[in-house]
Amino acid sequence: MTKAPVEKKRKVNPINIKSESPQQNEDWKKRSKIIILVGQDDQNTPWGYAFDNFYNARNIIKALSNKAGETTAIGNVEFKPFDNLTTKWIKSSELGKNLWVIRIDNSDGCEKKFPIEAHGAFANKIARGLINGAVYKASQLDVVTKKLSIEEQNEMDERFSSSYEDYTNEVIFHESIAVTDEALEDLI
Repeated sequence: MTKAPVEKKRKVNPINIKSESPQQNEDWKKRSKIIILVGQDDQNTPWGYAFDNFYNARNIIKALSNKAGETTAIGNVEFKPFDNLTTKWIKSSELGKNLWVIRIDNSDGCEKKFPIEAHGAFANKIARGLINGAVYKASQLDVVTKKLSIEEQNEMDERFSSSYEDYTNEVIFHESIAVTDEALEDLI
């Protein structure tokens, strides 16, 4: 008789959150929002989630798209691991500014696929975890649904594509190694 594999668990400690997100500013006074994103089609196909004003909860959001096969706990609420969720920080876009965005990749080849029929329930479960874990009070958090415009969806699809990331990394690298002082360059 073989034993089932033991699933690892990791708990996100909301007290031990280091913010590398933008400094607290006027956004800090706004309510935080979990935005359920649906695609630009008649079926409202689940696209993912955006997290607005989540400066203190970035580690929690990133933990939800773990690919290590570990269960993530927020407060006393546990989340199963899915290998088709990807999280990115979006500084500025058609969708908004300073957002954490989780994309659901519906392509084939994923072992533990996110159940898209649970798209709305996942956002509500995240909200319950954040409230139970004392990260936010219920009065500080909203869960809303947004249908992406064509422009928003195209931009987000592009941002989550590997070609965008490769291009961005290459541009940043070339800027970092650019000639800054011709006189020093002539010495070497």
